[in-house]
Order: sequence, then structure tokens, then C-alpha cells
Amino acid sequence: MPDPFTVDTIQVRPASDAFPGSVLLAPSEPGGTLAHVVSDWGDSPVNGILIVAFTLLTVLYLRRLVGILPYLTKGLWRWKEILNLEASMRLSRDRSAFALVMVVPFCLVVSRFDLFPVRWPDLPDPGYKTLLIVGVFAVYALLRRFAARLAMPRRISHDTYRIASNCGYNFFIVMTLLMVATAGICSVAGVENDLIRKILLYEMAVVFTLFMIRRTQILSNACNQFTAFLYLCGLEILPAGLLVVSALVF
Repeated sequence: MPDPFTVDTIQVRPASDAFPGSVLLAPSEPGGTLAHVVSDWGDSPVNGILIVAFTLLTVLYLRRLVGILPYLTKGLWRWKEILNLEASMRLSRDRSAFALVMVVPFCLVVSRFDLFPVRWPDLPDPGYKTLLIVGVFAVYALLRRFAARLAMPRRISHDTYRIASNCGYNFFIVMTLLMVATAGICSVAGVENDLIRKILLYEMAVVFTLFMIRRTQILSNACNQFTAFLYLCGLEILPAGLLVVSALVF
């Protein structure tokens, strides 16, 4: 009689024999030695700090936004509303200050939905990508400002030229508020990120086109439309085009 303790009567086989050709997906090393997984964009402490900072600054500047918002929205359709805002030193100062506040949410949205698709290096925190975008935006703004001062025309009134240059702040505020609202609503509604990205890009293109039209109308009061178009090509279209090309190439 065979010994039941020495003979394999039920023919127990290893798990690999039971599932031939399969791959064991369970980790073979302790959890502490697994590769580090990069946290999600929303879990980044840097992005979290920037979001909190933007929220606090918006609350502090909310009163100023309420004062300038009617001029900003009307300026989208009528260029004379832009002149009315610039005629008030207080309103123009509040506008410029709030435009500076809008840099943070703008860069957050650009980072979150990859609107500036540069091949960034491997970063331990997605928030570092946001900081790099802030740096790129700051360099672009400084270069654009320098070019505007360098190309100061002699035949055009300096006040008209200044108003035409500063009206970009108006459209930047409107564009950023629109992008933040769109990103928030679409994210809550469960819209896919790729579709949100396309919507945001369309919004940027529409607002930029309106800005170009209004700036041309303002400059046309001091020069002909062809001269105004040349200034726009050198000061707006060319820098924006180089920024887009740099994103596609690098």
C-alpha cells in the first residue's frame, strides 16, 4: 500500500504549469524597492502652492476686477472702450496689476493641458514644468516689451502707440479667465483632456485674433492700415510665431 504522505495522489503542479505561456504580473521585489512613480499633476505640491496663491490673489484683487471687467468685455467688440479704460489712470493701473496676477493661472492651465508641447526633461515633480512655463512666458513678455520700445515709431503719436501696446493686457485677462472657466467646467463634466486642450487652443486663437483686429483699429487712427499691419507683424505675429515654432521643434 503506498504511503499517502510520500506519493502525490492529486498531482499538484506549479502555477506556471497550470497557465503555460502566462506572465506573472505581481511584483517580485518588496514595495520599498519599486521604482518611484511620478505623482499626478494635481498632487504636485508646487502646483498646489501656485493654485492657492492664485486663489488668494484673485480674492484680494476681486474688487479691481469688478471695476475693469465691463471695459474688458466691451473692448472685445468696440475699440473705443479700450480708449475709455486707458483714459482713467486708476482703471489702467488696476488692469495692469490684475494682468500680472493672471500669469499664474494662465501658466497652470498651459501646464495642465500641455498647451505648450515642448519635450521637457524628466522632472521629479510636474510642478517644475509649470515653473519652466512661467519662465518661458516671462522671457517672451520681456522680449515683446523690449521690441515694442525699440520699434517706437516717430510718425505715430506716442499715446496711441502706448494704448495699442497696453491693450494686450485687456485681452490676456479675458483669455485667461475664459480658459480657467472652460478648464474647470469641462473637468467637472468629465470631458476628455484631449478635447479640453483643443477647446482651449481655439479660445486662444479667437481672442488673439480679436486683439489683432482691435490693435489695428487703434493704430489706424494715427497711420494707414498697411503701416499698422507692418507693426503688428513685427511686434505680435512674428514673436507669437517664433513661440509656436519653438514649441513644435523643441
